[in-house]
Amino acid sequence: MKYLRYGCLSISKNVVFTLIMVLEVMALLVTTNVTIGSANSKMVLVKPFSDIINKEGYYCAFEPIWETSEEAAEFYGLFNKLKSATIISSENFGSSIITDDDIFFKYSMPLQSGSWPKTAADEQGRPYVVVSPDYMKNVGETITADGVGECVVSGVLTEVTYIPNFSIYDNEKDNITSFYRSADYKMAIEAIKAGSSDELKYSDSAIILAKSAYKALNGNKDVTYLSCFIVYDDNISKADIEYNKDIMQKITDFQKDNTDLFPMKPDFTPLSQIKAGTDTYITNSYIDILPIILVVAAIVLIGLIGSVAINTVTQIRNYGIYFLCGSKWSDCFKISLANISIILLFSGVLSGIFLYCSKFINLNYLVGQVYEWNNLYISLGIIFAMILLSLIIPFGIIRFTSPVEVIKAKK
Repeated sequence: MKYLRYGCLSISKNVVFTLIMVLEVMALLVTTNVTIGSANSKMVLVKPFSDIINKEGYYCAFEPIWETSEEAAEFYGLFNKLKSATIISSENFGSSIITDDDIFFKYSMPLQSGSWPKTAADEQGRPYVVVSPDYMKNVGETITADGVGECVVSGVLTEVTYIPNFSIYDNEKDNITSFYRSADYKMAIEAIKAGSSDELKYSDSAIILAKSAYKALNGNKDVTYLSCFIVYDDNISKADIEYNKDIMQKITDFQKDNTDLFPMKPDFTPLSQIKAGTDTYITNSYIDILPIILVVAAIVLIGLIGSVAINTVTQIRNYGIYFLCGSKWSDCFKISLANISIILLFSGVLSGIFLYCSKFINLNYLVGQVYEWNNLYISLGIIFAMILLSLIIPFGIIRFTSPVEVIKAKK
């Protein structure tokens, strides 16, 4: 405890150096967390689909134009014949994005208010929805969704965000981002506030809801999907896999026999291919931020070690006084450790407060930050590493300096 007291006393006598070190450490911690938060935002997009793409199966996309309900029933009937497989489908109806429950309840894109629903609907059966900010709705208010009816707003997306997209799969991207589209509602909101016409308001509006809520309102009828995931069971047999290949060939053949109905040929993309593309996308996201962190870390550590060295030389005379008062010369190193630890931990707390307060002005959302536990672990690791590195010079100075020389120099 006495070392902490002496460490605080040392800080009070060197306010300028302390302030410099605090700012240096804050610069590193804030920069690191902002860059990691940007990379984490990519993981937010992946999580809803991670269980799907880690299994065997396919993603199928098609673009039929039905002439009769019988043709639609015949086509979708082929999907129902698949063995040891689960069909996970979602669809866009105008601004309504009806999402399979397995995906919907894993969404965690940042919201400016409210939260992502934990249940599909309220006690009255009205679907809980997350809406884009251009609807100018508050949490708890109702909204009418295309093809659904009255819904209850559970959350409101931020002005710059990603929204689900199940219309067309982008084979060039070949990763999970194909199931989203970026959206910026700033101009739309400004137009609404300025009283512009409806044509300028809802250019990219979104009302996101769980498919189970939609089905409950439509006699348990499924959506007429234009794409789906075909997810194989873990214990699927080789015979079932071969059988399913024949079914998928029949789906393709159905298109060949009805070319007027299918402008786009059904495309089966292996889930393993999407996973590989997604892994590369995530890896590149972290690789892109690594140089930024390393450069800032190098600059800050050089400045920090220099500041600590100057501070130690300044304090060495005080250590001589402590020695005369009965302290061991080795205790001076412990005082220096306490001094540095207090400064770094204080810097960490201030950085945390700054990052926490940034969400109240939507700063973290504007630059695409999402904070996860890895932010905390990496920050603590950086602080611990800086404590060790910052003690190298003080250790050398104290170890190779005689208390007698210090006292004589003071005289």
